[in-house]
Amino acid sequence: MMTIRGFFIRFILSALCLLLLSAGAVLLLDPFYHYHAPIPPLKKVLKDKEYQCIGSLRNFDYDAVLAGSSVAENFNDHAFDHAFGVTLVKAIRASGTTADLHYYLQEAFSTRKERGSAISHVFYNIDIAALYASAEPTFEETGQPMYLYNANPFDDIEYLWNKDVLLEKIPVELADSFLTDYDEGTSYNWAKWKTFSREQMLKAYTPAEEITPMKPETADAELLEKNLGMLKGLVSAHPETQFVFYFPPYSLLWWDEAYRSGNLERNLYGKKRAMEELLEFPNVRIFDFQEDEEVILNPDNYMDTLHFSAEITDQMFQTLSDKRPADMQGNGYQIQLQDGPQAGREELRAEETASGEQRVLAVENTGNAGNAGTEGLRAEETASGEQCAFTEETESGEQHVSTMENTENAGQVSGGKKQEPERIDGPFRTPEECREQMRELVNRIEEEEMKKYYF
Repeated sequence: MMTIRGFFIRFILSALCLLLLSAGAVLLLDPFYHYHAPIPPLKKVLKDKEYQCIGSLRNFDYDAVLAGSSVAENFNDHAFDHAFGVTLVKAIRASGTTADLHYYLQEAFSTRKERGSAISHVFYNIDIAALYASAEPTFEETGQPMYLYNANPFDDIEYLWNKDVLLEKIPVELADSFLTDYDEGTSYNWAKWKTFSREQMLKAYTPAEEITPMKPETADAELLEKNLGMLKGLVSAHPETQFVFYFPPYSLLWWDEAYRSGNLERNLYGKKRAMEELLEFPNVRIFDFQEDEEVILNPDNYMDTLHFSAEITDQMFQTLSDKRPADMQGNGYQIQLQDGPQAGREELRAEETASGEQRVLAVENTGNAGNAGTEGLRAEETASGEQCAFTEETESGEQHVSTMENTENAGQVSGGKKQEPERIDGPFRTPEECREQMRELVNRIEEEEMKKYYF
């Protein structure tokens, strides 16, 4: 006959066995990748960025990172792998601040260095709001599971003995690994569950009846400079890495809200400053998708004023992945400084032929090879006074330099003579041109036809 003492001993031993089995299951299957990458044949099932992002950055094998907010989640990882010859992992933070993404990238670079490897590419989604956000990481204050972020082994009990992990996350990991057609390239993808339409977008936007006086462009300049300092610090510390920054295409109503809240000039200034500061580095390319009227003026592309459809994401990828920036496919502009190519970029020289055409004669390397595949452009005055701006390929395969008329703004000179820089209507634009074009588009929201179009 069992005594009370014997009953309690058996009960305690049984409970300990269950606790050990639970912890062992979490350690082995590790759905948040806190301890290791998935053990084959388990797949990398990435659906909970708040819980899985930091673990995947620390424990996966990769050499490229896509960092950004929720608007960057719908890119396909494998598409980058094939186009750039890399193995990519995402560093995603919903409404992520610059400091949050900086923390993720620091973890990525540190982990790769410890393992004797490097990161060849960083693709970085620049949200304008993030340029003016707190310069300190926001994980703890927004309720992130800090036991997954810190180095304290004792608070791992929140993970090892977690009912939701055992009864929800592990079953999902197993099902997607063996029972479904889960595509590992679609990490954190949310687009297929959303509706993109004019009606859906307008539900998410109520324009303010009163327009706030416009703030000066230098409002919140201290925060801006701190956040830009973090980005510049990353780029400067890793000259071996190609940084590809891009501005995602917010709908025009996002810009209308910025106008009505008095933040338009501040936002445009912050964007311009980011372009100018980052383009000083030879290992940086920047793309701007925010002026594409076919996208931002079509409300059927959006589920709210900010988040766009997977089709738009695909168009952006086609532009980002094109290795010939002067002959780009898809929409968007590559940005360059007004005064021409930076160190390490390739420079195109042109000369007028007898027929009056502008032809590329040579490609000169003006610096190191750290920015392979990125061509800078130098304007040269021809006998006709025209300025060459970018190359385009003819049907015969020859490359020509398109010419443009001078504008009124003073610019750099070739051969010591002062010239007027042209407005670049091809795939290249300067930071100031981007700002002026965006101003023009925002002003159109006040026109009667635009009000009818949206409201």
